[in-house]
Amino acid sequence: MSKLRALMSSAGLGRLALETVASGYRLNLPAAAWIDVDAAAEAVHEAEAALRAGRHEAAYGPAVVACAILRRPFLLGEDGTWIEDRRRRLLVLRLRALDCLADIHSWNREPTLALRALEEAVELEPYRETSYRALMRIHDRAGNRAEAMRVYGRLERLLERELGTRPAAETDALMHELATGSR
Repeated sequence: MSKLRALMSSAGLGRLALETVASGYRLNLPAAAWIDVDAAAEAVHEAEAALRAGRHEAAYGPAVVACAILRRPFLLGEDGTWIEDRRRRLLVLRLRALDCLADIHSWNREPTLALRALEEAVELEPYRETSYRALMRIHDRAGNRAEAMRVYGRLERLLERELGTRPAAETDALMHELATGSR
């Protein structure tokens, strides 16, 4: 705690910024304090709202800001239940921001950038089928049906090997559409 108090003092926050209370400590920041993860959460909400309204251009800036903030590690080298919980919530926010970026880039006819965002999402959450379906759709729209089918095969093998299960019905239906050319 002494290191944290010294750091806060050097940042000009003074001794009252970190208050000892019965349950532990309370951080008292000035009203104008900027908290990066709060800004990222707000940016994700803003990007999603803009996409729902069909304003893809307005969604781009907030989605990029959110991804930039959320790619940074949270309390690197520290452990604790609350830290792991916060990391998990930040991961969910990052996935939502990546989904926004993929939608924006796809809408803007930038399949390479959309695919990059989705591959990052798959790397972060390898069992998240929505990312695989989005990858499949973008490959198909770009004229790469075989690549879309390869993505399905990758997911199918992963789920079978790791979880002993198959892709969801929605993912299977998309694969069937691709295989029969009914898209």
